[in-house]
Amino acid sequence: MEECEVLCSSIAIMVNGCFRCLGSTQHLKNRFGDGYTIKIRLKSSSSSTVDQTILDCFSSNFILKERHINILHYEIAEIHVSLKDIFSKLENLLINERITDYSVSQNTLDNVFVNFVRDQLDASQRTKKSSKRRQEHFSDILDDTFEDGSFVTRKSRRNNNNDNNVSLKRIPTTTPCNYLIEMQTERVIKYIINWLKDYHSISRTKGFVVGVSGGIDSAVVSTLCARTGLPLLVLDMPIRQSSSEKQRSHAHIKWLTSNFPNVTGGDVNLTDVFETFEKTVKKSEVDEVNTNTDLAFANVRSRLRMINLYYFASIKGYLVVGTGNKVEDFGVGFFTKYGDGGVDISPIADLMKSEVRTVAAAIGVGQDIIKAPPTDGLYGDTRTDEDQIGASYDELEWAMNHLDLSNIKEEATLTDRQKQVLDIYNKRHTANLHKMVEIPRCIIPLELKTPQA
Repeated sequence: MEECEVLCSSIAIMVNGCFRCLGSTQHLKNRFGDGYTIKIRLKSSSSSTVDQTILDCFSSNFILKERHINILHYEIAEIHVSLKDIFSKLENLLINERITDYSVSQNTLDNVFVNFVRDQLDASQRTKKSSKRRQEHFSDILDDTFEDGSFVTRKSRRNNNNDNNVSLKRIPTTTPCNYLIEMQTERVIKYIINWLKDYHSISRTKGFVVGVSGGIDSAVVSTLCARTGLPLLVLDMPIRQSSSEKQRSHAHIKWLTSNFPNVTGGDVNLTDVFETFEKTVKKSEVDEVNTNTDLAFANVRSRLRMINLYYFASIKGYLVVGTGNKVEDFGVGFFTKYGDGGVDISPIADLMKSEVRTVAAAIGVGQDIIKAPPTDGLYGDTRTDEDQIGASYDELEWAMNHLDLSNIKEEATLTDRQKQVLDIYNKRHTANLHKMVEIPRCIIPLELKTPQA
């Protein structure tokens, strides 16, 4: 893999004949690497008390991988400790002269590759086992389909006594997300907050700016940013917005500023700016009235908001925080390129919509926001995301999981609606793939950039 790191600008990894990831080396390490490598040099090669002191400073997941004389090589999973805590504890050991020096680095690309290799199944297993990445918390997943289109999901989790705690749940066809993975909600919340703090520290910026819309995603992201304790600017940016959306966003901003002293709220009405742009381009000789006009103006709204967020980020030295979830950002690509997709960081881009709802309830987001039908609010009418896409987020989430599990359910067992949802998902994913991958670059062959012999 060393050759890949040196020679390749983008790397793809396939498992069981399916693409599992695509991106730069650093992106793959950040997204799929599972921790840090820590090397510590001791003052003496025979110091068991120092060894124990080091282990006592960290969790039980701080694993000694190798020892050579007085050099110790540890690995620790990223989820168990933040980068800030690692450096803080190592510095204390250094100050107290327990160690002489140390180094901390990300795990290698080999580590990322090995993690994917664990998912590799032979041909006889592919129809029997799901991806380990989706199944790691459960010893068994069984689903069945009834005539009415509903599912049964059996979840079996092994506890410390090796007993099975099995629960059966019948899920109606209107909620066809039949691969239910329990999330450790509080740990996920803490992990995201620490991730935000770490990135803020590394980037040497002064805070965050988030645009809120009255929807659940922006409410969750703004609340998580508020809980970091770092400066946060929360902006509502209406453009011919409905009264219900404005009421929810204003109420959320008021709740944030009342509960978190580090939060500043504001309202920047961009309706006049949008209408000026709309009138200007309609007068242009190159403007044509066609079926794409509504979509084009909807995307303009999103891009105007992006410009506004970066204006305030620039004058304050803040990071623009994205609010897209996994289904939107990496499933169907339901976002505007260089609009709501134009951000510095995306803290909930690895959470499904159902997981966002779970986090929202846990961190105190209002029920009116949680229960509100998802909408991008870009058309100035009542259409929802489901109206535009043709499928609900629960259905799209099912489609993502179904495909991610290597199609363990045979095509013949799928209902007509499931087949329709898969078709919707695949078409949108393919059409919007250009939003989800690195910008293509024209790499000029080296022989063309050197003088001809």
